[in-house]
Amino acid sequence: MNQLPPPKKHDDSRRTLFREFLPIVFIPLAMKDFGISKSDFRKIQDSTSKHMSFLSLIGSISAFVAGIFFACFGLFGGWQQDKVNVYSWIAAFSLLVGGGACTILLFIVLLFKSESRPLRLISDILFHASLALGALAFFVADLKNGDLNLGDSVSGSIAFLLPLALCQPGYWLEAVLFDILYLGGYASIIAYGSAVYGMHSIEVYAVCAIAFAVASYCTYSAYSYVEFQRFYIDNRNEDLLSKSTHDSLTGARNRNGLRLYLEDRLLPWSHRHERVLAMMLDIDDFKLYNDTFGHLKGDDVLCDIVKAIVGIEGFHHIHVFRYGGEEFLILVSHIDEPTAYACIEAVRVKVESLEIKAPEGAPCKYVTVSLGGSLWQIGEGYLFHNHIEDADEALYEAKKSGKNRWVMRVHNLPEEGNEEVK
Repeated sequence: MNQLPPPKKHDDSRRTLFREFLPIVFIPLAMKDFGISKSDFRKIQDSTSKHMSFLSLIGSISAFVAGIFFACFGLFGGWQQDKVNVYSWIAAFSLLVGGGACTILLFIVLLFKSESRPLRLISDILFHASLALGALAFFVADLKNGDLNLGDSVSGSIAFLLPLALCQPGYWLEAVLFDILYLGGYASIIAYGSAVYGMHSIEVYAVCAIAFAVASYCTYSAYSYVEFQRFYIDNRNEDLLSKSTHDSLTGARNRNGLRLYLEDRLLPWSHRHERVLAMMLDIDDFKLYNDTFGHLKGDDVLCDIVKAIVGIEGFHHIHVFRYGGEEFLILVSHIDEPTAYACIEAVRVKVESLEIKAPEGAPCKYVTVSLGGSLWQIGEGYLFHNHIEDADEALYEAKKSGKNRWVMRVHNLPEEGNEEVK
């Protein structure tokens, strides 16, 4: 039998390139590609606004310096007197006053790490308004001076397109509104210049105005795309770290999570001679429960117990780690001896109060746990392995003496070597 020839492969490289480029300039498509929700987008805009504040600060300082330069240039005869008009001074002082005020505001925002969105919004409006007003004033000054051809005199308005395009506000709505206002302002001036002054090269000015609006929006979209990437990578890394440090079933930290937890805590504990309670928890007759009700029900029990322990009120700094199949390690720091006894009893009571039906043949009506506790004062020569081994031995004693009970050991405290069984 003759086989059919394989289908011809079409060259989709252009389509692929276009598809990859489009999200950079089209924010909704970028949000879809990176799985950005509306709430996440608001967070990203806050982050973008903070980053843009640095660019706006540089731009406002530049505008302030340019305003000083133009003002001094005009005051000391740098301008041709027949070229000086009121619009030239409006442009100079717009840059001087607006750039100076915006610089002060942005210094306050950045220096004091202000989270105030209104303050950043005011600085954005002030910065863009001063630059736009200065650019338009230069534009009208050119019209007044008869520099009606772009080739005869490069308008000052064109010189300010770049900082206006680069120093974007952090919020999408503001960026779009600014672009619309800029485009409308330039279109109005172009129409006015053409009608009243017979401006030459009107199409070149119109193209510049449109190009500015497009470049400004594309710049903001590119900034947003970078922030989307950053947000996606950060969340992806956090997700991978969480999966590597937490048990996928119960949500408790696993052995790797315990290792990282101790790397962060052991040195501060040692410096403060912290008292730390380690509790080993084992679910009584859990194999019998699985054999009776099935492993899926057993998984539910594990999850319910972890959730219950984490939700115990009145005790701070409780951390749960899955140590084995039905065995968990509970660490509680910043705790004294009386509170340690209360805490281990609270764990036992909390699990029993869940009233999870125990299988037939179990000594108790409900599912219970046995616990071994070890309270140590961390100091020089402390070994976590010895601490856990001591708690494990206490657990063995608790299970040996019966179910649904605990044994507590206390070490390196004023009354060393205490042990209590309940």
